[in-house]
Amino acid sequence: MGSEMCIRDRVMDELRRPMPVEDLAAQARTPEAGVEVYLASLMAIDADTPAERDYLQRLASALRLPSDLVAEIHDAHENALQA
Repeated sequence: MGSEMCIRDRVMDELRRPMPVEDLAAQARTPEAGVEVYLASLMAIDADTPAERDYLQRLASALRLPSDLVAEIHDAHENALQA
């Protein structure tokens, strides 16, 4: 029981300390992984505040995603939410 709480506490500490965008992008080793990272971020937030939109812009830039691809990802995400 004690080790489970220790693990849980470590996970919670990591969740409270977000990874810098550049570090997150560096872990995406392929263009496909970059799209997945971006989509996961888009799904995790509402992107309805300036800070969230800025985060997504910085992430797309760090992942070197073309703007037309970013637009396609947003369109697909919106379509999936409406389905």
